[in-house]
Amino acid sequence: MDVDKEMLAMENEDWHTFDEYDTVILTDIAPANVVKDYNDEVRYWTFYLGKDYYVYPQQFYEMRMRIGYTLEKILEEMKEIYTKEQVIKWEENLKK
Repeated sequence: MDVDKEMLAMENEDWHTFDEYDTVILTDIAPANVVKDYNDEVRYWTFYLGKDYYVYPQQFYEMRMRIGYTLEKILEEMKEIYTKEQVIKWEENLKK
């Protein structure tokens, strides 16, 4: 992990906010590449902060639904962020 590298989410103030601990939280409009970068970074935070900040597929789906994305567009973006296995598992859970 490159500690000097700034998270993509920080490049645009519309893409992030902060929680009560001043930890970066993504907004619903953060682009797919920003979500992927964020997830890559926050994997390490859980151990240190004791809180899971990873944006899981269901959370991503809910973020995009709040801003009016179609299921087709959401799936297209999910494929940029998550592994094929994660997307398939999420789709199976959605059908339940």
